[in-house]
Amino acid sequence: MTAIRIDPEGTCDRATRELQKCLVDEGNRLARLQHHESALATLFRAYSLQPGASPVLHAIAPVYEAMGDTDAATACRRGVVPESAEIRYFDADSNKSRFVSARRASNCQHLTTHRSEHIKLQAPASNADPRSRPEFRVTQTESRGSFVSVMDNGAFWFDGFNTAVVDSRQKLLQEHVKGNAHLIAAIARQRPERSIQGTVCFLDARSSSIYYHWMMDVLPKLAVLAKAGIALDSIDYFVVCCHSDFQRNTLQHLGIPEDKLLAPWSDGLTRSRKLLVPFLKHDRGDHFYNGLGLGMAQWVPQWLKSAFINAAAPGNRLKLYISRAARGIRSPLQEERLISELQQRGIRSITLESMSVPEQARLLSAANLVVAPHGAGLSNIAFCQRGTTVVELFDNYVVPCYWALAELAELDYHAYFADKSTDQQANRKDQLRKVASLADRRNQSPDLDIDDLLVYLDGLMQTHSVAS
Repeated sequence: MTAIRIDPEGTCDRATRELQKCLVDEGNRLARLQHHESALATLFRAYSLQPGASPVLHAIAPVYEAMGDTDAATACRRGVVPESAEIRYFDADSNKSRFVSARRASNCQHLTTHRSEHIKLQAPASNADPRSRPEFRVTQTESRGSFVSVMDNGAFWFDGFNTAVVDSRQKLLQEHVKGNAHLIAAIARQRPERSIQGTVCFLDARSSSIYYHWMMDVLPKLAVLAKAGIALDSIDYFVVCCHSDFQRNTLQHLGIPEDKLLAPWSDGLTRSRKLLVPFLKHDRGDHFYNGLGLGMAQWVPQWLKSAFINAAAPGNRLKLYISRAARGIRSPLQEERLISELQQRGIRSITLESMSVPEQARLLSAANLVVAPHGAGLSNIAFCQRGTTVVELFDNYVVPCYWALAELAELDYHAYFADKSTDQQANRKDQLRKVASLADRRNQSPDLDIDDLLVYLDGLMQTHSVAS
């Protein structure tokens, strides 16, 4: 097995970044002169050089705002090329003929592993009205099922944000698309390809460096392969980005040695003699991130338990608070006081960063109460025993993924909001402002009313059989 590397010294990559910066500077200059159409053409040309670089798209948003197109500006801030730009700059109309269903792809075997499913979602218990938040108005999950595409002479594109899979006749497989597919279709033909001789499995997923996405979007693809009857030792390379120890260690735990790992190449298609692409999507969108976690199947937390817990905990009597202090972001204000008050109630504060995943799994499987600010550590509630009480602490950044996970794992989930005000339907300008400040909201530390939270938790411990 061999992998042919392109630009091993990074010379082309450096030149591309420099050219992109020059084009962005020129586009911004044209925008200041109110030459909006020329600015858009220049900035989209810059973005096409490295389409995984969303800051370039963010720079395009103000141009659309100046033109009065708030929908296009919102799309750019969410990392998506607006439809009008896809048509104008990336030939979307003619590219539509290049998309094909995975079942109809050339030289491709379609192995179905899991069927679609819809699990009813119960509105979470809360200190406020959870249905006032649009994230909690969904009534059921929408899992699309899973399968494996086994392709002869297939290829894939992955730049960290956009994903595309191409068959031997250069058709794009519709189901495997994620992100700006028309852009990738337009530029991939202009780039050299990386060639790998051997059997390759494309394993990566968007945001896979984040623990939640690694545990939910990447590792369960190994279960999809197993369900399809594909042995891991029959695969020469697994293409996945592994920068962290927890990524390499979990793969090794599941039977994939480090010498079989190959980093994605973000500047063109990677083609192999035999390509395996497991299909697994846990949100409800292909263009935008939409309803994160609401597309998850019930088998995912069940599989995680079987993969990382050798034996069930003898009892679930631990009460845990998962601190994010080691992360430096999204820790509640006055967390020291909160931890002190929780300890008086028998709730132990833990940090998970220094633990292996099997250690985290064993610890969470022994808990009957888990309290935590929204964050990746809550991924480990997948290991909790049925009926465990989970209290997720929110500020202004609300995502439904752990509610959905708790429902699938049959846990007792509570959403506690620092801001209990009703979230009425905002006007268009306010929606745009919220998208623009998404990164700030994501990293914001919850300003909790600690006394109110303690009253809420005391009530839970009295009524939900989680008292000492």
